[in-house]
Amino acid sequence: MNPLILWRLKKYCQEHNLDPEHIDQSLSHEENMEYFRELTRDFGPDIERFLPELDRYLEDQRKNFLQHYIYATKMGETKSADVGPPIRSATGFSLAAYIKG
Repeated sequence: MNPLILWRLKKYCQEHNLDPEHIDQSLSHEENMEYFRELTRDFGPDIERFLPELDRYLEDQRKNFLQHYIYATKMGETKSADVGPPIRSATGFSLAAYIKG
């Protein structure tokens, strides 16, 4: 690979915030550029339209943490870190045992 091609590849990496270590000296300029274009592929305006909807969904999930906890308990997952330490009552009631039972 000649120095001019190497310089162009490094410039492309710098413009697109890629690590120049991705440059493969055994590949041609076109093959390297094809790889870099794949790494920097633009997903278009659809991703921008999707992000606010994802934020709304996550906010709804945070509001409904009890529903999330019940679902996780039924699936056998531990979500104690999400909802905090268990509250011990005098009666020894267990929500997890109630859900499973």
